[in-house]
Amino acid sequence: MQRSRVLILLVLLLAVLNGVLVYLHFFTNRSGGRDRGDSMHSWLDKNLGLTEEQERLHLKMRGTYFSELKSINDTLKLLKARFVSQSAQLDLSDSLATVWTDSINSWNRKADALTYRHVRNVRSILDPKQQPVWDSLIQVVMLRRSRK
Repeated sequence: MQRSRVLILLVLLLAVLNGVLVYLHFFTNRSGGRDRGDSMHSWLDKNLGLTEEQERLHLKMRGTYFSELKSINDTLKLLKARFVSQSAQLDLSDSLATVWTDSINSWNRKADALTYRHVRNVRSILDPKQQPVWDSLIQVVMLRRSRK
């Protein structure tokens, strides 16, 4: 009888602990990567020591970059969806497939060029002491991006 009471107490303790973990998982506000831009901005501010003017310029550049990149990515999604729907047709010629892939590649090049310009523009507002930190960050980000 004593053993069953201990088991009942352990089961109740586990149930309460499980309830707490479910609450923490579903009802607490975790960034979980959603606010990566904000964490990136705070990382830059912490490690680069941005001045107020640099921070203002960076936020402006960042907003412009992401709005333009969103437009390009929306176009890419649309083109890829149309290409997939066209490729469902059995009689899609190789030349037509080449036209579609060339168009998709063209938009990918535009996104890459936009990213390059953004990186270069942000680097131009940094002091010479800040630039090596920025350069190492960009290398890490680009390597991580290429693995996806």
